[in-house]
Amino acid sequence: MLFQPRVNPIVQVGAVLPCATSRTSAVFAYSPIIGEPHAQEAVSCPTSIDAGQNAGAETQVKTRAQIWEDSSVSESSPTPQIKPVIAAGAAKRANASVIGMLLAMFSTVAIVLVIVWLNPEPKADTYRSNIDVAAVASNAADTAGFNPVAPDLPAGWSANYARWNPPGADGVAFWDVGYVTANDTFIALRQSITANPTWTATQAQNAPVTGNRSIDGQEWELRDKPKGDRSLVLLSGTTTIILTGAADFKDFDVLAAGATKMLGSGTADNSFHSTKDSK
Repeated sequence: MLFQPRVNPIVQVGAVLPCATSRTSAVFAYSPIIGEPHAQEAVSCPTSIDAGQNAGAETQVKTRAQIWEDSSVSESSPTPQIKPVIAAGAAKRANASVIGMLLAMFSTVAIVLVIVWLNPEPKADTYRSNIDVAAVASNAADTAGFNPVAPDLPAGWSANYARWNPPGADGVAFWDVGYVTANDTFIALRQSITANPTWTATQAQNAPVTGNRSIDGQEWELRDKPKGDRSLVLLSGTTTIILTGAADFKDFDVLAAGATKMLGSGTADNSFHSTKDSK
């Protein structure tokens, strides 16, 4: 008779010692024949440190899954907004730049005000010079080929320049005097014996003919426009005299009368015939 070893069935109870401090735990099985529990195998049990690491890893994976699900940011964990923070040094430099700009602007304005204060706007009296028009006219007579007019004018009138202008590109040479009236207005007197219509229109600032004015028996052509100076033009033989300025007609009459007197004019008959009213 052959002896067969009897195998004792082992029923696994599944009693597992809790993992408190050890990294491994034993799984015991109970044998009904032997009547004793036998250790079947050792099962690894994570320590508290490993458990914390695993839990952190799972949380990190879960968080990434929430944020980057379908390549987009999940609403449950939005991307935090980044607020720019200016360093104290940078803020100080920025404020210094603004303050420097304001100081430079105020300094510029102050310099301009000082310059304006030291150079006030000139008045008509500034240009009143003691020009001896008669002496200059006498010296220019030989060159001009005629006697330039140098009228005697009332007190308060003066000349700030008197000169002879040789022929220019237009071929016209002329006598030129600038008068300041007693009312501090200006009238220029120009006389030539080689004048042409183009030169005459230029000296009259291309103003249209608006009438005529009779002064001391001489008919002066009036050229005027709404904005700008007015002009009186006299043609006497070969001589052309043009008076141009912004003065009143009474001042034009005074200068025109003095000029025509030197030309040998007769009576003093001042009347006005014009397509516009006298000012």
